[in-house]
Amino acid sequence: MISIIDYLKSLVPSAERREMLSTLTALRNEHNDTLMPVVNEVREQLSGHQFQSKLYKDFDLRLRRHVQFNQPAMDLVLKAVENLQSIFPFLEKEIHSNFGPQIATAALTYDSVNVLRYLDSVAFYIRYARKFLLKVVADEAAALGGTKPDWVRGELDYLDQNLDNFAGLLLAMLKSEGELRAVFRKVSTAVVDEATSDLAMKSLGNDKIDPLKLSQFSPQKNWLMSFGKMLAEWQVNRYRSGKEDLAALQMRLQELRELQASGKASPVVQKAIGNLEDRIGKLDAKLNEIEEAAREDRGVLTQ
Repeated sequence: MISIIDYLKSLVPSAERREMLSTLTALRNEHNDTLMPVVNEVREQLSGHQFQSKLYKDFDLRLRRHVQFNQPAMDLVLKAVENLQSIFPFLEKEIHSNFGPQIATAALTYDSVNVLRYLDSVAFYIRYARKFLLKVVADEAAALGGTKPDWVRGELDYLDQNLDNFAGLLLAMLKSEGELRAVFRKVSTAVVDEATSDLAMKSLGNDKIDPLKLSQFSPQKNWLMSFGKMLAEWQVNRYRSGKEDLAALQMRLQELRELQASGKASPVVQKAIGNLEDRIGKLDAKLNEIEEAAREDRGVLTQ
């Protein structure tokens, strides 16, 4: 958990609204092009499936700490992914409403910070959901004798270390446009001030400061106001990595279908999986390098 003051201190002093809108467009394209194409296929392929994946079983247990449900956890994940499609136009309106052409961190209000944190969470959820689906399908295929997932340690650590975030954010990702609007409108419009933030929390309560409880679950990478001159490079590499994830997921689903049907999978498909996993590892390493460089730049700017 990170306090709102610490969150603001980690941001660069200023940014431009056009960059925020550009990043939202990139996220919408990533969601539409690298995740939505396989949602129905995953749903059909895994309907009624008895999962063997440890990652999936761990997720199911952690999700029950936040949500009571009587349907497969996978169904809830897919519903959340689908729901985001209808949220992007609303988020564009919120950016225009809450931020001027030039954004100064020192002048951010509680309601604008909530929009920032929600966008941060959406960016995380899109990428994690795609990686989660890929790993779970790979695990299920491997359990039937398919290709064992050959992921680098960093990719596995990312899934393991952020599983609680993924589970905790589900309810926020399932909210409709109307529900989100109602939540955002409850938040205080006062400027966040370090000198009075404790008093504001006591007098206003969490419902008017952080109603979605995003301070507990968001990975807090502050991607919207971090990348500066590296924003375009980050967007391109993230999208490219996402397209490789999609191709690997489609290959994994094909492998799983073949294994379920005949107990054997095509060597051509399995070779393609190995090649894709190798490329994904390299692309993700490049993405991490860009994010690390951005964090170093932000550290200089925020000192």
